[in-house]
Amino acid sequence: MSVMHRVSAEGPEQEERDVLSSIVDHVGPLVVLEPDGRVALLNRAAARLLGGEVSDAVQQAFARANAGGGQERTLEWFDTDEGRCLIGWRGSAIPGDDGRPRRVVIEGIDLTEGHDAREVAEARAAELEGANEELTQFASIVSHDLREPLRVVSGVAELFETRYAEDLDESANRLLAALTRSTERMSALLDGLLAYSRVGRIEEWRTIDVNALVAEVLEGLGEQLADCDGEVVSAGLPTVEGDWVQLAQLFQNLIANALKFRGEAPPRVEITASRESDRWHFALADNGIGIDPRNRQRVFEMFQRLHTRDAYPGTGVGLAIARKIVERHGGRIWVEPGAERGTVFHFTVSDHARGA
Repeated sequence: MSVMHRVSAEGPEQEERDVLSSIVDHVGPLVVLEPDGRVALLNRAAARLLGGEVSDAVQQAFARANAGGGQERTLEWFDTDEGRCLIGWRGSAIPGDDGRPRRVVIEGIDLTEGHDAREVAEARAAELEGANEELTQFASIVSHDLREPLRVVSGVAELFETRYAEDLDESANRLLAALTRSTERMSALLDGLLAYSRVGRIEEWRTIDVNALVAEVLEGLGEQLADCDGEVVSAGLPTVEGDWVQLAQLFQNLIANALKFRGEAPPRVEITASRESDRWHFALADNGIGIDPRNRQRVFEMFQRLHTRDAYPGTGVGLAIARKIVERHGGRIWVEPGAERGTVFHFTVSDHARGA
């Protein structure tokens, strides 16, 4: 294949100028100004937008570049045949032999698509925030409305138990006990659902000393630790960005889980942390009964229970809440078997989550 070169009558130099002019006309909007602000060149795209006049946005980009300023863009909207478009102007000074600007080139770039995508993302984020707020309100209303009949049922059962105790046989007493347990379990489930829905909101994002946070959590778990002669050890935990209330709930749920599913020996939980790129990696290792490898993902699902209620009471919401809190902090959570026995819960907290 051969390529033919056309040389104009004026010679190679004119040809180069023609090629350069053609290239300039086929790029985005381009304005070349003299140091005093006079227009030296408007390419075809710039002429279509500006109509031969230099706009205030172009003048701002020129003044910044001519003074040796930064490279941030000045934004300007235009109405075109294809619709509205957003142009970002940015100038670059071309120095002469004396170091002073000889020309200032103002380049325009079409930012419409990025602006539209950002607006869509912001609208979607606002939608999700509204949906989360509606979900929280709905859960609160449902929780409140369902508690009333539960209180009635519980009250009637208690009335029967106290007023007609002598007239009830063993079978009736068993039924009343089952009724009481069911209402208590439903109340606990409502509490869990309400707590899960509230995780969608970040109340206060701030810098948190995890050592102080864990100390506060252990103070609240003091009675449970004393009852089972449990021990929680940690040292040198980092400072992270997050929501104090939610991270405290996360540690509380994981520690309480270790205390509940303990083995024959007194429960012991060791909390460690290590740095990974732009996040902190936490691990809570216990010496409990462990988790079947087949259930490592299932334990984080809502209402999933691996044991009977008689053996280990609970609603199956705690670890689902833990996963949601971790995800809101830009991380992930998983579980692995311990080195010898027990379970290790791992989770990460991102430096830049801000309620991800």
